[in-house]
Amino acid sequence: MKKPQIRFRSFYAKLVIMFLFMGLIPFLLMGMLIYNVYSNTMYENILGNFSMTDQIMAKNISDLITEIADDTEYIYKSSVSDYDYFYELFEDTGMSETGRNAMITKILRTILYMNEAIDHVFFVTPDGKMYSSMKAPELLIDEQEMQEWYKSHYLIGSRNVQIMSTHETKYYRNSQKNDFTIYRNIMNTATIRKAGSEVLGTLFIDISADYLKKMLTQESYGTNHEIYVVDSASGKYIYHSQKQYEGINAQNDGILLDAMKNKESGYLEQKNECLVYQKVDGTNWLVIDRVIPGTIEGAYKMIRNTTMLLIVIGVSLLALVYMYYSKKLNKPVQMLKETMSCIEKGDLDARVHIDSNDEFQDIGNGMNQMAENLNKYVQKAYVAEIRQRDAELEALKRQIQPHYLYNTLDVIRMSAITNDDMLVATMIDSLSGQLKYLIGTTGNMVILQQEIACISNYFKLIEVRYDSRFSLSVEIPKELWKCRVPHLIIQPVVENAVKHGLRPNKGPGEVVVQAKQNMDFLEITVMDNGVGINKERLEEVQALLKSDARIAEEDIKGMSIGVKNVSDRIKHLYGNEYGLEIDAYEGMGTIVKYWLPLIWEDV
Repeated sequence: MKKPQIRFRSFYAKLVIMFLFMGLIPFLLMGMLIYNVYSNTMYENILGNFSMTDQIMAKNISDLITEIADDTEYIYKSSVSDYDYFYELFEDTGMSETGRNAMITKILRTILYMNEAIDHVFFVTPDGKMYSSMKAPELLIDEQEMQEWYKSHYLIGSRNVQIMSTHETKYYRNSQKNDFTIYRNIMNTATIRKAGSEVLGTLFIDISADYLKKMLTQESYGTNHEIYVVDSASGKYIYHSQKQYEGINAQNDGILLDAMKNKESGYLEQKNECLVYQKVDGTNWLVIDRVIPGTIEGAYKMIRNTTMLLIVIGVSLLALVYMYYSKKLNKPVQMLKETMSCIEKGDLDARVHIDSNDEFQDIGNGMNQMAENLNKYVQKAYVAEIRQRDAELEALKRQIQPHYLYNTLDVIRMSAITNDDMLVATMIDSLSGQLKYLIGTTGNMVILQQEIACISNYFKLIEVRYDSRFSLSVEIPKELWKCRVPHLIIQPVVENAVKHGLRPNKGPGEVVVQAKQNMDFLEITVMDNGVGINKERLEEVQALLKSDARIAEEDIKGMSIGVKNVSDRIKHLYGNEYGLEIDAYEGMGTIVKYWLPLIWEDV
């Protein structure tokens, strides 16, 4: 036994499938693709952002050091009082020590305020004399501590600028600060020989580590990492986010300086963290970003969550739009389906009304027009079927062989002749002729001569009945006697003329039957000089003849249903261009005109 195949016949179900395969699934695949592509480059992007930040910070530090190094040159160019050069202050043996101290301190104070990062400027001569200038609030210097510190860091014969790692400034009384120091030997420029060998003293400039922290944190990229500045030569921290680490060896803290020394920049992956570094130009310093564990994973999660949120929002919006348009599209489909079901059940008056201004509206209008045309066709077919049944019944009647009726009428006629009653014999002869024509003629077509003969027999009876008050006049050319016409199309109109035209007039009357050829038409006219028809009634009759509807006899006022039936027969046989026309004048009479095709007997 075969399993029944499932068919998605519902338009709504097909829309759902279309939504899944053409909307939702591609959207999800696109979201996953974007997430995968972005996640693959996200690691490099994050490290690139840190590297760019380190480059900016390294440049700022390099600019600061270069600026302060340039400030040390000022001491060679300075002039004070009557002394144009700094070395002159030491060669004037007549100057008091107090005056020399005041003038040197003035020069140092100028250097002190050249940069806001400078905390302290001091100058130490080779014989240990010390001159100092510093910013408030650290106004007091422990000279003994400074002498000890100087002795441990003095570099004999060096003329280049030196940078000292961050250190505690114990020589500041009542203050605990960390500074890094830029220093250089100041040479005696009195002569070229002395400028190359004689040292006047060493200039020290202490720079606040807090200022370095401020500068670094301004450029910091978020809070999920730690920034260090390390001297790769000494291995010590120049700057650390935690002060207690400043001045200690960075390698003890897991910083692999050996892997960084020979490169300007880069990054190192170790365990669950990553070190991004950048060398400071003109120094041995490195700016190092330690990306703390979980930073990149957090970024991954953020991107994933953001992508999922966008997908959910996108799918939700897509679903809402889909539901709106699917209902909008499904509604006319359901209306069409319901209307079609009604039409299938035989309700040809069912109509669908769709105002969507699209193809569905066109389909609905087409269905309505189809139902209208089908209704008209069924009506016509129904009328034709009834007429066919009437014709079949009539044919059945005609199949009866009424010879006994003819023989009986002939016996009565002969008896009347025997008794010399010629009037009764004539009436019976006319009646017999009529009966033979009515029920004895086979076929639907007769020649015009037969139709006129039937009318003549009818009028013989009428003349007897009404004492020859009414007469019949036939005006038909001989060449038209053999034209073929439908059986019994003139007699009902003549009978109607007698009944409704002549008889109510209470006087003599005449019925005239004429025929002539009018181009390709056979034009037959039946006229009477009876009472005629009033204008309103005439308009009703004319409208009735033009109508396709069948009218019951009781619905037709004042005239025989035969006229309407004759008109319908002619139109049914030959088409709507043929039929009857009626005209009348009240008090004067009625004219009925036939329009038939010209058909000869031999056709």
